[in-house]
Amino acid sequence: MAAYKAVRIMSWIYSDGTTDSITIKLATDGDPYWVASQHPAGHGGHIANWFSQPNAANAPKAAKMVSGMNSLGYSVPNSILTINFTPKPNGEKQEFVVDLLFA
Repeated sequence: MAAYKAVRIMSWIYSDGTTDSITIKLATDGDPYWVASQHPAGHGGHIANWFSQPNAANAPKAAKMVSGMNSLGYSVPNSILTINFTPKPNGEKQEFVVDLLFA
């Protein structure tokens, strides 16, 4: 396996108690997600859509589960993450952390 650069992202939902799968569209006009970054005073970040940034041609080549899910799928052609998870009770927050891998 080749070495990949990784960008850690996070998204979250408030559970309805039954839904066990979501998709996150990474492409332009897709869904927002949190991109981690480090600041001298501690951790911070911003909400971003990777493909709305300059140099959008450098799309992720793969995705890796970090936490919060049972399985993760990534469709390279249309840049959509599919996250499968065990739902929490209605109204509880669920966080999903994913590493996007770039060649």
